[in-house]
Amino acid sequence: MPFEFIVHHEYKLVYRKVWGVYGVEDSIAVHEYWDELSGKGEIGNYDELIDLSEVTEYGISIEQIRSLANHYRILAEARQKAGVFKPKKIAYVIPSPAAYGTGRVYGALIEEVGMNFQVFNVLHEACDWLCLTPDVVSKVLVSKR
Repeated sequence: MPFEFIVHHEYKLVYRKVWGVYGVEDSIAVHEYWDELSGKGEIGNYDELIDLSEVTEYGISIEQIRSLANHYRILAEARQKAGVFKPKKIAYVIPSPAAYGTGRVYGALIEEVGMNFQVFNVLHEACDWLCLTPDVVSKVLVSKR
């Protein structure tokens, strides 16, 4: 499962694109990479645009989603105690109906720690919700692949 992260410091935004098969091991790899990136500086407080519109197959259970949400709950609580936590927006783009429902469960769990999380069926709605102007969208959605 290929993925990429593009950090846009000027917009305080991280664009994450995932494509192909997205299973448990893939999810762990993506989230470990995110933890590594966010551990290096301010991007842990940047808004996130996560584009799963080209994922062809999902293999993540609700229990694994709960475990992942708990992981981020612990990290957010630690950041809150350290005084470096800032609320942010996280937009997931998931066109698959079954995966969309799973994304909503994850969102409900992750919102408990103060993150504003929404799941969308289409990319332009996620960009609107993040208040990205059309010129910013054209710069943000440029893939490296």
